[in-house]
Amino acid sequence: MKVGKWMFACFLLVTHCIPSSAQTTTRNRFFSWAEEYIGVVINDRVQFYELDRNDNWVLIPELDFSLPSGHRDIFTWAEEFIGVIFNDRVRFYELDRNNNWVLIPELGFSLPSGHRGVLTWEGELIGVIFNHRIQFYELDRNNNWVLIPELDFSLPSGHRDIFIWADEYIGVIFNDRVQFYEYRNNNWVLIPELNFTLPSGHRGVINFIEYIGVIFNDRVQFYEPYCLK
Repeated sequence: MKVGKWMFACFLLVTHCIPSSAQTTTRNRFFSWAEEYIGVVINDRVQFYELDRNDNWVLIPELDFSLPSGHRDIFTWAEEFIGVIFNDRVRFYELDRNNNWVLIPELGFSLPSGHRGVLTWEGELIGVIFNHRIQFYELDRNNNWVLIPELDFSLPSGHRDIFIWADEYIGVIFNDRVQFYEYRNNNWVLIPELNFTLPSGHRGVINFIEYIGVIFNDRVQFYEPYCLK
């Protein structure tokens, strides 16, 4: 199967769904969670939206998550956990049966010095972003985070941001385009047929299932790959 181009998908996370306090934020204020929700960070809490059968985004208030003080960023790990980033560590939270967000202290991750961001690859691996590379860690049976040096990814010069698409690709954002890399035969390989030209006026990019969400001031537009056999 060969990708021909990226096509605009038929649903939007639009202005009337995004509270005004979130409309001027960066990519890190939007993220996907549990494959079917979009989380929107508003001041010190996260609100979650779900796409209904009519392709309307609906607020799910019982999922609201109050962010702890001192947090710097937020991401999804292992589909259903929320990782909250502080200066030197990550704390993980899980939703219990009563829709309460509970801290899971045994999953805590101490961040190495010099980091500038965190992402999740292949569902359960944590990628720590530095200026020129990404290092990956996995959780062992004793709940220790272990470095996997053979997965190191060297960031190309001129990049502006990084995200994960479809769980397995690293999307590297430049000014007006995204390049995708896949881990094949123990090497990171550029996949040029997935190149994506960013529309003008964009402010960031997020992943949502197999879609790319392009963030503008008042909306998120979603794109999917059009595949040619």
